[in-house]
Formats: sequence, structure tokens, C-alpha cells
Amino acid sequence: MPFKKLPHGLQDYGFKETFFLKNLEANFRRQCILANYAEIDSSTLDYYDNLTLKYAGGEEIVKELYSLKDQGDRKLGLRFDLTIPTARFFSESQYSLPFKRFQVGKVYRDGPVKKGRLREFYQFDVDVYGISGLSAELEILSILSKVLEELKIDFIIKINHRKFLDLVITKITGLKETEEILLTLDKLEKQGKEKVIEELLRKNITKKNAMALLDLLSDKKVLTDKRFKGEGSEELNELIKLCKNQKIPVVFLPTLSRGLNYYSGIIFEIYSSNFDSSIGSGGRYDGMLKNLCGRDFPAVGGSIGATALLSACELIDPKKGVLVFDFGTKRLISQIYKLKDAGIPADYSNHSSISKALDYANKNNYSYVLIQGDKDLEKKVFTLKNLSTGKDQTINEKEIIKVILT
Repeated sequence: MPFKKLPHGLQDYGFKETFFLKNLEANFRRQCILANYAEIDSSTLDYYDNLTLKYAGGEEIVKELYSLKDQGDRKLGLRFDLTIPTARFFSESQYSLPFKRFQVGKVYRDGPVKKGRLREFYQFDVDVYGISGLSAELEILSILSKVLEELKIDFIIKINHRKFLDLVITKITGLKETEEILLTLDKLEKQGKEKVIEELLRKNITKKNAMALLDLLSDKKVLTDKRFKGEGSEELNELIKLCKNQKIPVVFLPTLSRGLNYYSGIIFEIYSSNFDSSIGSGGRYDGMLKNLCGRDFPAVGGSIGATALLSACELIDPKKGVLVFDFGTKRLISQIYKLKDAGIPADYSNHSSISKALDYANKNNYSYVLIQGDKDLEKKVFTLKNLSTGKDQTINEKEIIKVILT
């Protein structure tokens, strides 16, 4: 019986995709280490109850949670992000503050599938616990910016502040509990103004107040409106200045709210013109850890969604080293090991003809083909074909490694 195709929303990664992801991971790891962050690897599985705690993600996330029971009849779930497992990990550890960690791993959400959004996807996640000032936000944004700059794609970081949004909503609607309104505002870009107004009406917001709220949040000048002056607006203005000094591309987006209910301060999403949805996100989540860990300290985090970046970037095959071809005589097998000992990737061609060997090498992105036929053997030389230039070079054995490395 043949294999069934992978379920909808899952994806295997081939040579190009894996090459891209591993390079992205190496770059992300390098930037985190430069800022003195250390890496952890939290469990993919956790108790369902841990993943659905009140301050873990909210109802919207619970709907998308993969759950299962093990042979001990314990209800478990697959992690939907890396933030909650890290909080649990920290609560069980003896690490001191500030706790600066990063992680690369797969997460799972049984949600709608579209371009750049799958049900199993990689997150590149960086968080710091124990720093209350904007230096933490600046550091996180700097790390993510450096990673994206390395990819040579254009991007912009859109920022807002939960306390600023709360103040605007409360002033306009009179509501003190803003969580449900924030979840609705988070749908504005995807569903449009009319549908958001309809949902606000169902949440007992008058049409007049709903229209006033959306009109206010459609204009960036709301940040300078004296009615909404407070901690949120002050921190937004300060962070914009700090980012400008570090040449981090940020803009204020009044409607940005982020769907997860644990955010408490600065929030952000990263966008590229190469892609419709966000390619990264994060923010401050002070208070969440008090409820999850029993210890009260500030926290900020951010992540890059690798699946979205795969759709936004041009992918290339990994560059390979040398294909060795000797017309099936096996006399050049020893050359393969000499090349590898010198740090040059190499393998042997079992093709029946030089044309087939060259065709294979070109299709699989080799840099060189090392050839020795009978005439070459008589002269004690080799033919080295550079596949980038198409040029052949006749060299002796002592020159092989030197020519390839230069």
C-alpha cells in the first residue's frame, strides 16, 4: 500500500528549504550569542493544563491546540509557541535574573492554513526576563533586525503599546476590561472595518463608539492626542527615538493589538513587502510570569516565523564541493579522502559517462568536477572543471587542493 500524502497544513522541507533554514538558524544563533543570550531546548509536549492556563494564550489559542492522551491517560498538548514552555522551564529552574534565552524549534497550531502559515512551523524565539526598561525591547528588536538584514529583504517593524490601546478603548467606550475588544481589533487587517464593527456591536459597543474608536485608530496622530497621554504613549515615543538612533526601521501602527492576551506593554509585528502577513512578532508580557511561575518580574520576547520567510525569500540549492569522476576505474577514490581531509566536500561519481556526470553535477549545484581519463593518467595530471565558469584547467596532484581553495 503506498504512502498517504501528508495531512493538510504539514510540509516536508527539501534541500533548498533546509539549507535556508539552517543558515537562518546559524545567523539567528550568532546574533543572540553576540547579545549574551544562551540557548535552551524545551519539550515539545506538555500537560494540556499548562498550555491552557488563563494567562497562557487565551481562548483563540486553545481552539487551535493539538491535544492527546498518553498511555498513562494523561492529557497532553503540543506546544503552540515557545514562550509558555520557556516560562514553565524557568519556573522549575534555579537560573538568576536577568534570564536571557533563545530557542529554535517547531510549534503546532490547528488553525487556518494559507501561504506562509502551516500547522507545523518553525519559530526562532528570543526572550529576556528581569529587565523593566525599554533597553530590553531595543535589544530584542536589534537582534531580529540584524537577522533579517542578513537575508537582504526589506522589512518594517510596526509597533504599538497595550496600555496605550487600553486607554484609548476605555476613554471611547467606557469599558475597563478591554481584552475582548483587543481580540476584535486584531482582526481588522484580515477582515476589514465593516466586519470588525459588526463584531464590536455584538460585544455591546454602540455603533457611534465603534466608529469613533476605529476612526481614531486609523490616524497616527492619535499618539499626540492629549486625551491619551500616559505611560503607553511616552514609551512608544521613547522607543521610536531609540530605534531611530540604532537604524532599526519602526513605525507606529495604532490598530496593532496582537491577539494573545498576555501582552502588557510594547507590542510589535514585522512585515516585508515580499509577503502579505507578518514574518515576526513579539512584545512585553509583564505579569504573565507571576501567574504562571509564582514570581513577579518583567519579560520581553520576540520571534521570527521561518515558514513565512521561506515564502518571502528566494531559495537556492546548497553549494556542493567536488564530484570526482574517473570513468569507473575507482583509482581516484583516495583523492576524495584527501579533499575531505583538507575541508573540501567531495564524493565519487558512478556515472557511466562524462556527460552524465557533468549533467548530474550541474543539476545538483556542485562547484567542481575532478576528472582523470587514460590520457590524463599517462601524463600524471587531472582535469578540473569549474562549473561556475565552465572552464577546464589541467593540474597535477599537488595543485588540486590549492586551486580549489583559492
